[in-house]
Amino acid sequence: MVADVGMTRSRNNWAFGSLIVAAIAAALFLLLVIGPPLTDPWWQGVVKDIAIAMLLAVAVTGFWRLRGNRMFAEEVLELQHVGESAQNWGLRELSMDWESVDWKGLFEHASQVDIIHGYGYTWSGGSRQLALEAFAAKRGRKLRVALPDPGSDWVMTALAKRFFTTEDVVKARIEEAASRYLSLRKARGGADIRVYYREGEPLYAAYKFDADLVMTLYTHRKAKIAEIPVVRVRGGDLAKFVQADFDEVFRISSEVPAAEGAIQ
Repeated sequence: MVADVGMTRSRNNWAFGSLIVAAIAAALFLLLVIGPPLTDPWWQGVVKDIAIAMLLAVAVTGFWRLRGNRMFAEEVLELQHVGESAQNWGLRELSMDWESVDWKGLFEHASQVDIIHGYGYTWSGGSRQLALEAFAAKRGRKLRVALPDPGSDWVMTALAKRFFTTEDVVKARIEEAASRYLSLRKARGGADIRVYYREGEPLYAAYKFDADLVMTLYTHRKAKIAEIPVVRVRGGDLAKFVQADFDEVFRISSEVPAAEGAIQ
């Protein structure tokens, strides 16, 4: 709205100025025709050149202004398209910094948290672990975590190649992650915490906090990457897509008993 008002004022100012210049040029031409003072051919030539120059200036300025307005309109339409796409996605944040996400705030305001990842070796720890522990201590909250099945040989082989380690290390880390989550259960009160094993490798990591979703990607490069893209959305098409994945993953997964997940 503010931009539209500014553009309207600019167009009005330009039109008013062009009208004045055109009027002056017309007056000069009129002076050449009926003005007896300008009998000297030299002065007639000067006045004529000035009038023509003024008219040409108005014409050229108008052309470039029209072209500029058209280009500006195209940019506005492009930005509008980008804005509509971001709105359809429910986009809230794009970053290459894992720590830029307000994990503490997401945990504090969520009533249910769903997680799908490899084993969360990088994700867990630090402020995220403290926020997770605070979430787990609150009655009425719910946490569901889906992990790859450590008993599936082909899954362990695939994840070992992805994470540049051995099958035994991957299996141990998944079992450790399951134990870590289940250890957050409280004897009395606290959140409802459940861990699931699925025979399949995660194609991305996703963390759902009620309507908020944080998603990170895995690289296809055969190297460890220090920075990974992080996307946070609320509602929108991407959240619907991931929610359908969550529903399917938890449907086909098997819950891990507390005794099995306990650290020995």
